[in-house]
Amino acid sequence: MKKILYFGMTGSLGGTESFIINFWKSFNKGNISVDFIKVGNSLYFEEEILEEGSSVVALPERRRNPIKYFLSIYKLLKGKSEYEIIHVHLNSCSSIEPIIAAKLCGKKVFVHSHNAMNRMKIITRILHNINKKIMNRMVDKRLACSNKAGQWMFGKRDFIVINNAIPLKNYLYNKNNRQEVRHQLGLENKFVVGHVGRFTSQKNHEFLIDIFKSIREINKEAILLLVGDGELRSKIENKILELGLKDHVIITGARTDVSILLQAMDVFVFPSNFEGLGIVAIEAQAAGLPCIVSESIPTEAFITNLIKSVSLNESSNKWSEITLEHSKSFKRRNTYEEIKSAGYDISDAALILEKLYLNDFNTKQFDNS
Repeated sequence: MKKILYFGMTGSLGGTESFIINFWKSFNKGNISVDFIKVGNSLYFEEEILEEGSSVVALPERRRNPIKYFLSIYKLLKGKSEYEIIHVHLNSCSSIEPIIAAKLCGKKVFVHSHNAMNRMKIITRILHNINKKIMNRMVDKRLACSNKAGQWMFGKRDFIVINNAIPLKNYLYNKNNRQEVRHQLGLENKFVVGHVGRFTSQKNHEFLIDIFKSIREINKEAILLLVGDGELRSKIENKILELGLKDHVIITGARTDVSILLQAMDVFVFPSNFEGLGIVAIEAQAAGLPCIVSESIPTEAFITNLIKSVSLNESSNKWSEITLEHSKSFKRRNTYEEIKSAGYDISDAALILEKLYLNDFNTKQFDNS
């Protein structure tokens, strides 16, 4: 059995956390054993992880004491020889201490790119560009959620795309689930515009609210359903209040039942400033939803003809016009075969990653030279 240690899970629910937990649940536990690093006081899914027999290892927060953080990792890996692979999930290379410590301890390192940021704080960009060169010399396997994310993190080095797959059958359109959740949320006879994502600048909620304001000016039955939480939630709530939209916007907070909430929506709008993949756009397609997304979404997410890209340079009025095209009569359909054929069913994708851990899978690598 291979012992793997995962870095990259946080205390908030996002695309990376969903990816990790979906794959972990799908591994053959007789072949793969995964433990998780917790930095600080919280780790999303911690209770479930512990119940399933995996361990959670707590480390001090890096921001408070970077040296103590690094030494704690080094001590852990030096004394825990059973960890054969250290799998580090990254959104940027601003912090690569786990990679350096793992190599000093003679461990095999997988680095997994989950994003393709085109907007970063100056200090983050500087650290990313410096550390990226160091990281690329130390890593044993480079993984990414898309070609775009891989090229951004690894440049011209070879990398392997691991699809951000989902438990596909859980997301397929279900009329009974739709009726039940719409009743619970008071959405009967409403045109429900949906979004799933953390309240961060990446997800562009401010522009989304502008789009919805334009939608409401034309369709008085429109409701905006926002699934997620984050540091900008209060700011967005204030904007909703200022625009007089408070009674027409539902914010659910972070939820683990996204597959059910998607059933309640009529159209999915996703104007992100940047994405490594945009897994929720795939989840929305799995639920049979028409998806209006920004041009920052990588091509791998365009699996069905349900998804349409719109430039962020277009006005909120233009976005609302396109969204409202789906406000009359749109028939949801089953997209199982399309999404499975594209490699986004978790049972198939998890097997690829498992075989990479076990060194018995020679998948195609992408040479970007």
